[in-house]
Amino acid sequence: MPPAYVKGMLYWMNEPRLGQSCEWAIVSFNLAASTFDVVPCPSWFARWSSRNRCRAFVVELEGVLCAVLADPVAEKLDVWKLEHDRWDRAYTIHLEASPGYSLKTCVVVPLAVDPDHGKILLNTVRKIGLYDPVEQTIENLYSLDQVPVASSAHLKFLDMPSTSSGDSLTCSKEESVAEMNRMDSKLITSVPMLYEESLACYSFVRKANCLW
Repeated sequence: MPPAYVKGMLYWMNEPRLGQSCEWAIVSFNLAASTFDVVPCPSWFARWSSRNRCRAFVVELEGVLCAVLADPVAEKLDVWKLEHDRWDRAYTIHLEASPGYSLKTCVVVPLAVDPDHGKILLNTVRKIGLYDPVEQTIENLYSLDQVPVASSAHLKFLDMPSTSSGDSLTCSKEESVAEMNRMDSKLITSVPMLYEESLACYSFVRKANCLW
């Protein structure tokens, strides 16, 4: 997960499997002073073990640092806010009714909170949805799995001759589908994603190396 930026500080969750400690902790880096520090996690966070399937990470919501504990067994996200040097539970996001956002198959990251209605924007890299904490449902806003492909209407249009040039646009249905899907693939690679799970999100452009 990428670090969270809050008021001149970068924060990220440590990885207990890589160290001697079996506890989650938040590492901070002061950009102005170039110094590191450690922020204790909420006391409610369980100690990590090889049997613990939960995942912890940090995000910025409403201008403050938040710690998120993702529980794939209970299919929920517990979000805690750090305000005035104190952790308080802010949200619980229930995902059991939304299989497309299951924590067993994907990482679900809260992006923002609607200040008027309290709805929470969620990102899975392939999907973006709006979670309603009252109804405990998700309105799917965009999905890469539902990018439209060539339909019969598209094929009929491609088979129509041009009235201006007199040239026929007739081609086989297989060629039409392949061409339109190829165009969709080019467009998809230019859609920006927000997390390192999709580092191939931008089209790569090679630039000349300069030594001066």
